[in-house]
Amino acid sequence: MEISVSTMNVGEIAVIRTNHQYAFGKMGCPPRIPPEAELEFEIELLSVDEVKEAPRPDTFQDKIKKALEAKENGNEKWKKGTFRKANQAYNKALAFLQNLSEEEEELAEEVKLPIHLNLAASFLKLNQPRKAIEACRDALEIDPNNTKALFRMGQSYSDLLDFELAKQSFEKARSLDPKIDLRHELDKIEKNMKLHHEKEKKMYGGMFSK
Repeated sequence: MEISVSTMNVGEIAVIRTNHQYAFGKMGCPPRIPPEAELEFEIELLSVDEVKEAPRPDTFQDKIKKALEAKENGNEKWKKGTFRKANQAYNKALAFLQNLSEEEEELAEEVKLPIHLNLAASFLKLNQPRKAIEACRDALEIDPNNTKALFRMGQSYSDLLDFELAKQSFEKARSLDPKIDLRHELDKIEKNMKLHHEKEKKMYGGMFSK
């Protein structure tokens, strides 16, 4: 039936005959259609819907363009202080850069790096330091000596009260760029370490006094 209709023009009427193999088979459709019945159809083609072409797969250039647009959108959200929306935009930007060839992956690194860094910053604003660390690691895979990634990783470890790893990250960042001012972050670590130790003393002191 479909083959026959595909050859017709709009407004054309055709009589189509078919044997039971292409209709209701050996059993038929009792009581209206007996077994192994040959059928005859009269068909008029009234209209034809336009066949839409399948969407063209994005080229590498398309993916880069969309990723940059999403990143810029994230930057605008960041400026407005809507950090969750900024975070979503940065994640969307990275999603556009998936399923790349090995050659494309290398070419995309320049675009991916600042997105990973911005993503890490947004996770810090959202109080999600573990995810910020993941974003920093992704950035460091591209550029192992990226001071922004190391600095934000230090901030993330500090928020997790992992003071040794925080110091290591900060110190590596300063070794790569001596101009980085770490006084605020190191003071914050010292303050948090004291508070953490005081809480531990109270907790353990209370346990032994019982």
